[in-house]
Amino acid sequence: CNLSEGYDRNAAIRIGTKPEAIINGLNALLSMSRSDLSAMGMCGCQLVKESFTWRCIGNQMKQTYEWLLGGGSLPSWIMPARL
Repeated sequence: CNLSEGYDRNAAIRIGTKPEAIINGLNALLSMSRSDLSAMGMCGCQLVKESFTWRCIGNQMKQTYEWLLGGGSLPSWIMPARL
């Protein structure tokens, strides 16, 4: 997973992109107990319900457009440009 929200909410494990990191991550995942995997899955479902439904994304888009049009403050999901 590459979503920091997933790590923060115990809904994912961090796995790097290099072959050894992938192997280690998969081994860690495969060594987890059924109850730990189930708990991670439930956390993932809750995260999706709270952050990634069409209603949530639509609301974020609305707030983004309002901000772009000068009618609101900078949304928390907009990252400032790095120069």
